[in-house]
Formats: sequence, C-alpha cells, structure tokens
Amino acid sequence: MIVVILVAMVYLPTLDLHPWGDDFEWLYASTNLIGNPATLLAPINGFIRPVVKMSYVCNAEFLTPSMWIFPATTVAIHLLALALLWRLLSALGWSSWDAAICTFLFGVSSAYSEVTLWAAGRPDSLLLVFMLVALTLVLERGRFSLRHHVALGLAVILAAGSKETWVVLPPLLLGFAWFGAGLSWRQCAVRTAIPFAGLVLYLMAVLGRSGSMGPPDYTRISLHDFAGKLTYSGLRPLGLESYSNGSLWVALLVATILLAGALLFLWTGDSVGIGGILWFVLTVAPTLIIPYSPSRYNYLPLIGFWMASCATFRLIRDRMGVWLRGGYAVWSIPAVIAVVSYSAVQSVWIQREASDYRRLGEASRVLLAGARKVVRTAPQRLPLVVFNAGKRRIVTEVSMTAQGLPKLLFVRENALLQLVYPAPLLTFAAAPHLGRYVAIDTATIGPSEPAFAVAFTDAGFGEPGPFDALKLANLDPRTKNRVFALRWENWH
Repeated sequence: MIVVILVAMVYLPTLDLHPWGDDFEWLYASTNLIGNPATLLAPINGFIRPVVKMSYVCNAEFLTPSMWIFPATTVAIHLLALALLWRLLSALGWSSWDAAICTFLFGVSSAYSEVTLWAAGRPDSLLLVFMLVALTLVLERGRFSLRHHVALGLAVILAAGSKETWVVLPPLLLGFAWFGAGLSWRQCAVRTAIPFAGLVLYLMAVLGRSGSMGPPDYTRISLHDFAGKLTYSGLRPLGLESYSNGSLWVALLVATILLAGALLFLWTGDSVGIGGILWFVLTVAPTLIIPYSPSRYNYLPLIGFWMASCATFRLIRDRMGVWLRGGYAVWSIPAVIAVVSYSAVQSVWIQREASDYRRLGEASRVLLAGARKVVRTAPQRLPLVVFNAGKRRIVTEVSMTAQGLPKLLFVRENALLQLVYPAPLLTFAAAPHLGRYVAIDTATIGPSEPAFAVAFTDAGFGEPGPFDALKLANLDPRTKNRVFALRWENWH
C-alpha cells in the first residue's frame, strides 16, 4: 500500500530513538517470561498487559547496540494498523482512494506522537490492531462460521491483553455490525456474543480482584473535567484545543455537532460516517474520568474524527459535484492541495516531536553505558547500594523546553535523571536472562556485611567501592529516599 510506504518514510528518521523511562520498567517486568510464564499476568503499575510484555520480550531477543529494534517495532505496529484501517474502510464500501486518503490523514498525524515515537506508548497501537482485526471479522459477508468465532475470540483476548480500554470493543462491534454491515439484530447478537461474554468475564475478574487496578487511583468524577476533555478531544484535531477550558457551553457545542453529524449520516445512510461518530464517542469516553490528557489519548479517537470528517467531505462532494461543471475534478484539486499541505506540516511536527524524545533517549543511552561499567565492576554476589546525588531533571527540562508539541511526561522524582530507577536499569545492563536486581531495604544490610556502593551524579556513575553502612545511618533523612539498595537474584 502506498499509504503505508509514505507514512513509513515520514518515520524513517526516527529509528535512532533510544528506549527511556517506562521502557526499562517494561523490560524489567518481562525479564523472566520464558522461564516463568506466570509473570505474564503479573501487574505492572497496576495494569495487566501481557501482549505488551510479549512485544518487549521479542524486542529483547534482537537487541543491538543501537537499540533500533524498539522504534522499528513501534512504527511497524502503527503501519500494520494503517493497513488494517484501509481494509476496514474498503469493506464498508469506500473506494480504494477514499479509504487511502482517510487512512493517510490519520497515519501521518503528530497529535499522538507518544504512541509512535516511544515504545512504551505501543499499548494503544497494539489495541488498535486487534480492534481492527475484530471489526473486519464481524463485517465479513456470508456465513459466520466456527472459524470466524475462534478468530474473533482470539482477537478479543489479544485486545484485552493490550490495554484496559478494550472494553469499548464489544459495543463498537455491535454498532458497526448493525450500521456498517446492515445485519439483523439476531445476526449482530450471534457475531458479538463472544466479545460481550468476554467483557462480562473481564469485568467480573477486575471487580473481584483484590487491590487497585491502577486507574481508580487517579480518576476523578467532575462535570468540569468531562466538559474539558470532551471539548479537547473534539477540538484538538482542528488545532483549537485552547478553547477546551471546561466551559459547559463549548462542550454542548461539540456534543451538538456530534449529534447533528450522527443524524445526518443516519439520514443519508452513510455507514462510515455513523461508525466514525460512534468510534469517536466510545474511545473518548474512558478518558473523560482522567483529569489529564497525554498525547496517546488522541490515538484512537482521531480515527473516528477522520472517518466522520472524510465521510462529510464525500457527502458534499457527491451531492454538490454533480451540480458543478467538471464534477469531481472541482473537488479533487483543492482536496489534494489540502492533503499535501496537511501531511507536510504534520511531517515537520513529527520530526520536532522526535527531537524531544531523542533528548530523553540520549540521556538514557549515557545512563545505560555507565550502568554497564558498574555491573562489570561490582560483584553480583554482594548487595549494591546506589547513591543518587544527581540534580539534573531531564524529564522536566524536556517538558519545559519542548521543540514539538506540549508534553505531559511522567516524572520519577527520585530516579536517576528522573528517567529510571537503578533496579531496572542495572538489570538491563547486566544479564536479564539470568536474573535481576531487586530493591531491598537498606536496613537489611548489616554493618559487617560486605557490600558495594556507587554514587551517581550529573556527570554519571562513579567507581563502585566498598559500602560503609555507618555512613548510610548518618545520612540526612531527606536524602535517604535517594538511596537504593539492590540485591541480585538468579532465576535458577
């Protein structure tokens, strides 16, 4: 597909991006999957995402000094999603060119750079891949055989293992089956029975699970937040996000436009337009209770936005083009100019976004090089204490001086350079296939127990040396949260 090739060319200069931040956490959580598959379902930061873990395991098997496999895999997942989106739009009756233009407008956007320029953002793109596979299966013409049910069930399982917002998939499948394929309610019920059964089981498992799933820790029910998030999601693709101030009137305007669009598409029988409105509303809904908006939250809703926008353009073109001399040619010229201009602007912004992530990646590259020297010097059989005396706050720096779009990045305040804690970093620098460093309480290291210590400053890691437990006991209490004691544990 020419669309996939064009988008791949836009992302080609970004394949030098280095893993950073959450990437080390994902690798740390995925280190012993082959030896202990049960860890596949172990939560990371409260989330259970086994498919994401498996993607990191696959990357770890093909590591090179340049780490190109991480950005290459992340971009490849996005490109696969684009190919599946084009196929879905074609299955809904659009011409190859109309489907390609809509796919390209979504695929070249810089609004969700977190998903395509950072490996830790790939849960959204992985989820999209399996959502599109499920939709394509449900919309297939003819008899829905056992083979279709099995394939659909597998797609649903993989979607659920990618990200929690997969819960929007069953109602999305039902809506597309009813409006897109024109199936009867009985046929819709048969084809979506497995997804809805999976949703019920999933919710029962989540509600019955002890402890927090993660999201409830930072969710907030607020009408003001709802209004702000809805207007932001609706106005962001138009570059008007500055108006998303939580005003109820602006939110009502966006909601009215969505309702008017849905009624228009229902009246004209445009299945893609209806699907676009439904897609946008369902994928925005899970984010409304979260009081912040990282760029990855734009990824799924943007598909609905472009489906509805392109459906509107097609409607105007088809209705008005026959009244004008030249027909479609009158509309094709300005449309081509608009698409080319948009793609050029977005391509520039993607490179500017990549420059911000490159700064974080380069800092992590230096950290990793220093960590490898530490693990070669410090014996694994002895505890290792890391003193974080660094003052540089690279994540805050990038957020405050971003060359690309404004960024909402997670800050690990006491971590090395705000990027990564010592245990995941040193494990990755050592031999993660043999074992890993685990954090321990410094009090468990006795005064006479041999141990090694290493200091970290803005200049990097120092030379590891013998650890003095008495000095640790005399540290200022405010400094102790920047001291990390680690012990190596072998897998076997």
